[in-house]
Amino acid sequence: MVSQVYSMFVVRISLKMIFLKQFEIFFLQGRVFLKLFEFTLEEQSGFVTGRTAADSVLLAQEVFPFLHKKVRGHNVAIKLDMMKAFDEVSLQFISLFLLNLAF
Repeated sequence: MVSQVYSMFVVRISLKMIFLKQFEIFFLQGRVFLKLFEFTLEEQSGFVTGRTAADSVLLAQEVFPFLHKKVRGHNVAIKLDMMKAFDEVSLQFISLFLLNLAF
């Protein structure tokens, strides 16, 4: 009987911890999402909601025909890595960033 009571106690604590973690993640995600727009520029298409890497590719396809026109000097095309910038941010950086924002 004691082991059943103990196991129910452990299950309840575990469920509470899971719920609290999910709530913390949801709450922080909302706050970070709102603050993100203060730090991004229009040119940073990787952070803008609704814009994808495909949008940048389409823009490049529109620009490349103009590179064949005669101009004074040389034309240059730069290929950029289309990976989202936030895929490469370390957890330590995010933690320090959130602490500085008083999260």
